[in-house]
Amino acid sequence: MPLGNSTNYNNQALAVYQEAMPGYEIIGVSAGSANWYNTDALHCRTHGFADRNAIFIKHYPKFSTIETDLPVEISAEVYSYAGNDLTEGFPKLFYKFTESDDSVYHEVTMTETKSNTFTAFVPSYYGTNQISYYITAEDIDENKRNQPIMKEHDPHIFFIENNTIVSVNQITQNREKIRVFPNPNDGNFNLNIKLNEASNVIVEIQSITGQVTYSQPFLLKNNSNNIHISTNNLQTGVYILNVKSEKNNMSTKLIIK
Repeated sequence: MPLGNSTNYNNQALAVYQEAMPGYEIIGVSAGSANWYNTDALHCRTHGFADRNAIFIKHYPKFSTIETDLPVEISAEVYSYAGNDLTEGFPKLFYKFTESDDSVYHEVTMTETKSNTFTAFVPSYYGTNQISYYITAEDIDENKRNQPIMKEHDPHIFFIENNTIVSVNQITQNREKIRVFPNPNDGNFNLNIKLNEASNVIVEIQSITGQVTYSQPFLLKNNSNNIHISTNNLQTGVYILNVKSEKNNMSTKLIIK
C-alpha cells in the first residue's frame, strides 16, 4: 500500500486493508524522496521478489454441484521450495457443511498417495449440502501456506447432491421419514420417526469416520413416533443418525455444537 506523509492516515489505511484481506501481510511502501502522483500506480514503483522458502500448493478447486453418493476426493500437490520435509500431520484439509451458521470446520490430515500429491475425502450425505473448504500446509521450518490464502474468510465452495434412496423400500420412501430437532444441538435432542407400520428399530449415531457412538433399540408404532435422546459423549461436529429396521434403513445428518 502506498504511504503518504500523514502517519495517522497511513495507519488507518493499513488497518482497513488488513481487515479486508485477512491472511495477507499488508506492506506500506514509501515513495522516498519522491512524491506520489495522482497518476501513479503502485506496480510502477515496486517490484516483486521470490520467497525461496515458500510452500506451493497446486490445487484445482471443486465448484458447482457434484452429484454423488460417495465421498468426494480433494487432492493437492504440495512443494517446499526450500526442499524441506513437511511437518508431521500436514497438509490438512478443513471443511464444513455451511447450511448452518453453527457448523464447524472438520480437520482431516491428507494422505500422500504419490510423490508430493495428497488426498482427503469429504463425506456425502443424503440431500444437497454446501461444502466450504481450504487446505493448509506447513514444513519443518514452520513455513506455511494456505489455499486459498484467506482460509475460512474466503474458502472454496461447492455442493454435493446425493439423491441415493435411503429407504430400501422405494414405495414407502416418502411416507417414512425421520427428523431431528433442534439441529444443531448439544447432544440432547428430539427425534421424530414416521413409519407406515409398527417396527422394532435401532437408532444409531455414527461419526464421519464410521465409529458408532450411540446405539439403542426402540419399539415404534405405526405413524408418528417422538423419541428424546440424550448423549454426553459427542464432541462438536457432524454425525450420521441411522434408523435401522428389518425392512428399511434411513439416515439423516446430526450436528453437535
